[in-house]
Amino acid sequence: MFKHFVIKNFRCFAGLHLQHLERVNLIAGKNNTGKTALLEAIRLHCDPSDSLLPTKINEWRGIDDPAKGFAEFWTWFFFDRIPANGVEVSSQDDKGKKQTVKIQLTDIGTARSGSPGLPKPPDNFPGQGWHANSPCLTLRYEGPGGGVRVVWVIGPHGEAWYTPTEAWRVPCEFVGSGSPSPDRDVHHFSALETENRLGDLLPSLQILEPRLERLSLAVLGEKPVIHGNVGLSRLVPVSLMGEGVRRLLSVLLAIIHTPGGVVLIDEVENGLHYSVMKDVWKAIAVAARQMDVQVFATTHSWECIQAAHHAFQENRPYELRYLRLDRIGDQIAVKSMDEQNRTRFESTDLEIR
Repeated sequence: MFKHFVIKNFRCFAGLHLQHLERVNLIAGKNNTGKTALLEAIRLHCDPSDSLLPTKINEWRGIDDPAKGFAEFWTWFFFDRIPANGVEVSSQDDKGKKQTVKIQLTDIGTARSGSPGLPKPPDNFPGQGWHANSPCLTLRYEGPGGGVRVVWVIGPHGEAWYTPTEAWRVPCEFVGSGSPSPDRDVHHFSALETENRLGDLLPSLQILEPRLERLSLAVLGEKPVIHGNVGLSRLVPVSLMGEGVRRLLSVLLAIIHTPGGVVLIDEVENGLHYSVMKDVWKAIAVAARQMDVQVFATTHSWECIQAAHHAFQENRPYELRYLRLDRIGDQIAVKSMDEQNRTRFESTDLEIR
């Protein structure tokens, strides 16, 4: 489990240090303070060998077909859109292990000759169809014991070359702020059903839909769709049970499907009524503990922050860290609160969103 993160020159962050991270980390702040960018930095850090990530991250932003302008979109990974600065995301986990991912934007010609701090790519790099001025994104992973792995990404569809060093990856799922992905949820659900683990899921969903007796897959419109039995004559597609049930199902599937990993949730409260948020946080906490998952979630909602605080107070241990991002000039600062600080802020009725 990560305890510290240091981010340099990524998106809106010239520099940011997250300390004393917990099982669940709730991130708040006004618009344009980097909440989603923080999740993106963590996602890139968890799997620098996923050469599709630089494109997928921009798709999660709602950009239509970022592959058409991938070179331009890549430049927006760098603070003030200055690639010369380079990106660096470092972590330390609860066992003291340190990892660093460094990201640079160069071109194929420079990469062939050997960029500063990087080995030369393989002799067959980059193959046919590319020229010396084509952009090249490099991701250099430095692990414990001096191990180094480099990925040269030369195209938006995952075209890449790798050093032979063993790949490093922390299992990680990203749950966006929009509607859940039905295909991904079906994939996760099928895996749970095959492993006979649906019992881990149903009690939490009954928080929002007490009538729910069981879940199953059934074909609808020639595609498998998750259905539920709510006591009617026929099973009901979960998508028709309301946005709250769909949202919680997607979050819990991501957690249960990622044992020992990290789950990132953008705008966790979307689709959920404030009155059920405490129970939702209890469900997230239980699932995260059972699966040894670390959660990073963003929110704009005061009620969501309150509900998380009270849920962990009532269900020990208190494994919640509150992170507030603030823009100060061109910089983003972070204020970190544990249970004691969070309680003091609540009693003074200060604005902490």
